Amino acid sequence: MTGPKHHKRFEPTTQGRRYAPEAFGRIADGQSLTEVARWLKANGIGSGNARTVGMMIRNPAYKGTVTARSDLHDEDGAIVFRKGAIIHRCEPLVDAALWKRANDALDSDTRRKRGPNQVKALLSGIARCAECGAPLYRTHAERGAASAAYRCKASQGHPMVPVKMLDKWVDGQMAANGAFVLRETLIPGRDYSAEIEAAEDELRRLPLQGLEEDAEDARRAELRAERRRLRSLPAEPPRTETEVMPVLVGDLWTELDQDEKRRYLLDGGVTVYAAGRDPSGWRIDGDPSALGTGGQLWEMVKDRITAGRGSDQA
Repeated sequence: MTGPKHHKRFEPTTQGRRYAPEAFGRIADGQSLTEVARWLKANGIGSGNARTVGMMIRNPAYKGTVTARSDLHDEDGAIVFRKGAIIHRCEPLVDAALWKRANDALDSDTRRKRGPNQVKALLSGIARCAECGAPLYRTHAERGAASAAYRCKASQGHPMVPVKMLDKWVDGQMAANGAFVLRETLIPGRDYSAEIEAAEDELRRLPLQGLEEDAEDARRAELRAERRRLRSLPAEPPRTETEVMPVLVGDLWTELDQDEKRRYLLDGGVTVYAAGRDPSGWRIDGDPSALGTGGQLWEMVKDRITAGRGSDQA
C-alpha cells in the first residue's frame, strides 16, 4: 500500500494474484474460513487464522474498490470522503461477482460458525439414514451416549450408527478403491455478472461520492444504461472437462487428513447411507473417483504423493 494520506494505492503481490481468487472461490463454494485458512497456511501464506481470512473476504479492495471505513477529513476538518465512499480503484484480484458470492456465503444462515481448532465429523453433511434418507448428525459421548454416534435427523427411533464404525468402514472402502481419480475442470462461461455487479456496486455508493446533483444524476444515468446493455448481451454457459489423473482413489485417499477427506467426498457429490451397526446395510452412492470441479485437493497433495512414490522406488 503506497501513496499519501487518503490516497493510498493498493499494489497486489504475486502471491495475492495467485491465491486470492481460489480462496474466494473456496468460500463461495461452501468451505469454512477455518478450512481456507488451513489451506493457505499449507501453501505458506498466513498463520492459519480464520479471522484474518474473514477480513480478507470482506475487504472490497480485492474486487478493485477501496472504500472509506469512516468519514475522512482534510486538515481543515472538511469531509473529503464519507464512510463507504469509493476512494479510488485498484487492480482487482477477484471479479465483483465472485466477491459477492463469497460474501453471500459468509452471510448465509446455513453456514455454521466453528472455532479455529474444531474439526467437523468426517461424514458431516455426507451421511444419510439408510431407512428414510434424512441427514445424519453427530451426537457426542458426553451428551448421554456411551460413544459418539450418527443419529437420524428425522426420527429418533431409527438406529444410530457408531461414529468410529462408520468412519472406519468408509475409510476402508475408499482406501481399497482401485479406480483412477477423475478431475473435473470448470471452463467458465460468459454471463457479464461481474461487470453488472460492478455497475450496481457503484450505483449503491454513488450518493456517498459527494458529487454535484447534476453530475450525480448524469453518472447514475450512465451506470443504468451500461447495466441495461450488459443485461442484454447473450450469455455463454460454462462447461466442464474431465481429466484422468495419474493416481488411484485409494492412494490419494490415504494421503488426505480428515478435513481433506471430507472435502473430497463433498466435492465429488458422494453420499453415505447407513443405519444401525450392520455394515451389510450401508452403502456409498455417487462416484468416489470424482475429485470435483476444480480439483484443488489434487494440487494440495500431489507433491506428497510424488514424494511418497519416489521414496518407494528408492
